[in-house]
Amino acid sequence: MDTTRTESGAIHQKRVEWVPDDELKTMRAEKLRRRYKAVPRFEQ
Repeated sequence: MDTTRTESGAIHQKRVEWVPDDELKTMRAEKLRRRYKAVPRFEQ
């Protein structure tokens, strides 16, 4: 279990390093946009 945990952490770190910050922000913005689109009161 310890090994799996460490492996998972390493993979996560590598992925974060590989993905540019701007791309991450864009992905988050798109997710938020979709989420707000589903909620009628946020549409104006």
